Amino acid sequence: MENEADLCKIVVELGYHWSGIGGEGIWARPMSGDLYEVDNIPFYAYGLNVGDVVRAVAPNPEMKPVVQAVERASGHRTLRVRFDESTAEPERVLMLRGLSQFQTSFEGQNAVYFAVDVAPPGDYESVIQQLQAWEDQGLLAFETCEPRVAGGFGSDPADDA
Repeated sequence: MENEADLCKIVVELGYHWSGIGGEGIWARPMSGDLYEVDNIPFYAYGLNVGDVVRAVAPNPEMKPVVQAVERASGHRTLRVRFDESTAEPERVLMLRGLSQFQTSFEGQNAVYFAVDVAPPGDYESVIQQLQAWEDQGLLAFETCEPRVAGGFGSDPADDA
């Protein structure tokens, strides 16, 4: 994340989401007009990644801008990881750091839930293969974060069935 003095919070409304939350606040760098560049890895939004330029409009002057659309995709890709409680806490960070060979970075929401960014020159498929191997071993569960619903950033209720 860049210098926080250069950043502001914007809101991503999720509509339906498996987590039960209705929105997510993310750090962004203001650009011209209603455009913002996403500066942290989203923990809940689908179809939104670090470096994406989004259009966000404040419903009124007292409220944070709300993301309306992605205007320019950055090429970054997001994955989310939830570690099994049986995976030792120090091991979790070491595993994620091991993915850095594929041009990744990560942020933790808590001790078990992490968002992983794969930079555009990174090897996304190798990251998927490694996460799948760990999932097969029962160490974690992961998901990709491509858009789930047209025109929105939430999940599709049909995915929960």
